[in-house]
Amino acid sequence: MLKSVNRFLRVICIPVIALLIVFVLLFPRNDANAADDVITVGRPKISVSVSGDSVIVTIKKTSNAEGYLIYSKAEEDLEYEFVGKLEKDGTVKRRYTFNGLSKGNYYVKVKAYSGTAASRYSKAKKAVITSDAEYKYSDDSSDFVLLTEAVPDAILEIRYYSTYNFIGDRIDGYEEPLAFITKDAGLALKKVSDELKGMGYRLKIFDAYRPQKAVTHFMNWALDFEDVRMKEYFYPDLEKDVLFPLGYIDAHSGHSRGSTVDLTLFDMKTEKEVDMGGTFDHFGELSHPDYKDITEEQYNNRMLLREVMIKHGFKPLAEEWWHFTLADEPYPDTYFTFPVNSDCLALSVE
Repeated sequence: MLKSVNRFLRVICIPVIALLIVFVLLFPRNDANAADDVITVGRPKISVSVSGDSVIVTIKKTSNAEGYLIYSKAEEDLEYEFVGKLEKDGTVKRRYTFNGLSKGNYYVKVKAYSGTAASRYSKAKKAVITSDAEYKYSDDSSDFVLLTEAVPDAILEIRYYSTYNFIGDRIDGYEEPLAFITKDAGLALKKVSDELKGMGYRLKIFDAYRPQKAVTHFMNWALDFEDVRMKEYFYPDLEKDVLFPLGYIDAHSGHSRGSTVDLTLFDMKTEKEVDMGGTFDHFGELSHPDYKDITEEQYNNRMLLREVMIKHGFKPLAEEWWHFTLADEPYPDTYFTFPVNSDCLALSVE
């Protein structure tokens, strides 16, 4: 009996299996969802972030892909719908933005394609739009003043007019090395300056009003993952592709509303900036005002600046020791667009 079974396997089963293998190799399936097609184009990896009413999809470049197909849905139980196509351009990562969305949840998937072959979907990612408010823009500079007219004792070091900033270029909209601020914020900042001057300090200003076009410059730079010229100085512990998703760069800034200022203390005795334990515009936890892994003196310097600014009507930012906004800002919903140059406003404080 055992000999009969062995003979059957040798004579019938083994040749049949061999023929099947040859058939599969010679006549592959033409179905677009066949295994060969899926293997030809790798499955993409994606992440999503939200800016205002837009969803930004970051796609890691997939080998052999000619481009990417983006699908989304607004509810978990709905079918995915095609929303856009992104052509390959040779970069390591790509960004696709679909905007004009209302408040709510969005689920995103991506397919890579090459010719007629398409990959499997990427893993689904969820984006949450928390506000459907429209942004108001204005080029009216009539309620702004030159900061050094409002606060004559201030020292300026306008980083975005220079190339020493996290981008490494002069920023769009900074046409002169000046600082503008709303009249209300200027009056409050003068009180801060007067109190600190009595303690032996002056205010050193890095930035104040920031034109919307400068913020757009930041955004465009953040999407160029290959430009990392200033990484070692301003974001040594972060990869550039996380700056936008983590909120270090955004499509809008409170600075564009005119009542926000970035500043530090200048010691008149030593004729140097005080030691804050970290540089202006460093991206990371080191810049958090309450960061404790610094010296007691550095921490106290941060707290001195913070306390006097709060005392005179400014509110701090939890992620940046240098950043303060007038709590009762006059234009909480308006983003200004005029450039920083001396032709834009009257140089006086009423």
